[in-house]
Amino acid sequence: MATSPRPFAFVLMPFAAGYDDVYHLAIGEACKEAGAYAERVDHQIFTGNILERVFNQIAKADLVIADMSERSPNVFYEVGYAHALGKTTLLLTRDAADIPFDLQQFPHIVYGTSLTKLKSELVRSVRWHLENPSGTATAAPEVLVRANDFELSDAPAVPATRRGAENSIRLNLTFKNASVRAIRRLSFQVGLAVPRVIAGANDESNQPFKGIVDGEQRVFMHAVPIDLMPKQLHELRFRLLPDGASVGRPFPDELPCSVRLYMESGALDYPFTMLLQPSIAPSAQA
Repeated sequence: MATSPRPFAFVLMPFAAGYDDVYHLAIGEACKEAGAYAERVDHQIFTGNILERVFNQIAKADLVIADMSERSPNVFYEVGYAHALGKTTLLLTRDAADIPFDLQQFPHIVYGTSLTKLKSELVRSVRWHLENPSGTATAAPEVLVRANDFELSDAPAVPATRRGAENSIRLNLTFKNASVRAIRRLSFQVGLAVPRVIAGANDESNQPFKGIVDGEQRVFMHAVPIDLMPKQLHELRFRLLPDGASVGRPFPDELPCSVRLYMESGALDYPFTMLLQPSIAPSAQA
């Protein structure tokens, strides 16, 4: 029987050996008992910049657990990033005196030297937040996608016209980061899934997009990742080419398509139906 993946708790804390038992015996065991799994970055295998990895894991996490003991500048900085993303963040500290003024408005689990107390209180807190996701501020990526100026929400019909002797189809895609958070940068790669009667796709400079057959569809991938800051726009222009057997022959009037965004958190699909309009002869093209 299929089971859902366990929620992920990303742990921010000093990496000093004195905190190993806090991580393994209290935080890790509490998350396991509450139905989640916990990891901190130095226990993960990865390549690249560690700060980028921390940012990536904060964005991916279902909740963040941060031990604020000893006022670690690194932990404070990472907690600030988690708060800016609206992540549910559970704060811990050995000593209430370590809670700075700006964070006193947030509840802390003050555990002193008792790992038993920390585990017990953390189990309750983690379990409550997992059972009440509406109480968290974690937001889904906010990307607005348009095809030929039609917003791709609720699977719309999008008109498109076949052009020239080759009956190519022009499709312009625009992407907008609609996040209201000042530092919510969105990064993704774009795929365009179309029926297999579409055999090729070029960009506006006539460079081909790589096509991958996936069942009854062909997915054309834009190789370069797109990074958007809030309110920023990006445009991609596709020229879709029918297979050789379709040129000059009756062609479907409706093509089920989908724009697919590949993000760190998973893939997002924006389905639509492409409605093909009468062909424009070469002499009539602009």
